[in-house]
Amino acid sequence: MFARFLNLPLLLLAALTCAAATAADTDKAKSRPTPPDPLYRGQLGGDFTFVAEYQYKEPPAGAKDQQPSQAARDFFNSRPKTIKLEAVQTGTIRRDIRYFNTDTFTETWRYGGMRFVRRSYNPTTYDIGDSGSVPDQQDLGELNWVTAATYQGEQTRKGRKYHVYQLGDRTAYVTADTLQPAWVESDTLLITYTFGPPPDQPLKIDEKLLKGLQKVRRSWAGVED
Repeated sequence: MFARFLNLPLLLLAALTCAAATAADTDKAKSRPTPPDPLYRGQLGGDFTFVAEYQYKEPPAGAKDQQPSQAARDFFNSRPKTIKLEAVQTGTIRRDIRYFNTDTFTETWRYGGMRFVRRSYNPTTYDIGDSGSVPDQQDLGELNWVTAATYQGEQTRKGRKYHVYQLGDRTAYVTADTLQPAWVESDTLLITYTFGPPPDQPLKIDEKLLKGLQKVRRSWAGVED
């Protein structure tokens, strides 16, 4: 009997600790900003045009062991980097032209779950394959980390409101009235987006590409020409 009374204070302490933790979680949930609904136009849908421009910058100064090695810097600087992306979609056809800092470009068409790619060093030939990774199948795949969990609230800049998202060193600003991304920045990269009206004329896939697509699909199905 004495042992039971001796444990009573411990039980009360555990109950109070649990209640305090529950209250803290409730207060934290109340203080967390409510993300917009819908979240943002990650899937633009329909017809659209936009231009994304990329600016690269040196990482901020920090502890010596946090800075990339010179070899890593040299490797990064030696790789072609996107400086501009022009994207157009009408209906189910999308065309991306991606320009690199090496004065080269790639032109990518997406249609029917397939992807046609030509490159500046061989502009008369298209490579045909499936649509690739999941980000390639999204309108703005580089922003797939923009979720309710990364929402930070609203900010006003130059008289315009933005929804702000943050993950690690990345911060995205989505225009509140249009739900379209305005820019995303990190320690080493700034991407700005400019949206325009959809094109007057719908995009069309070249007949040669359609024949190539049919040939590839027959080949995948095991049908010989």
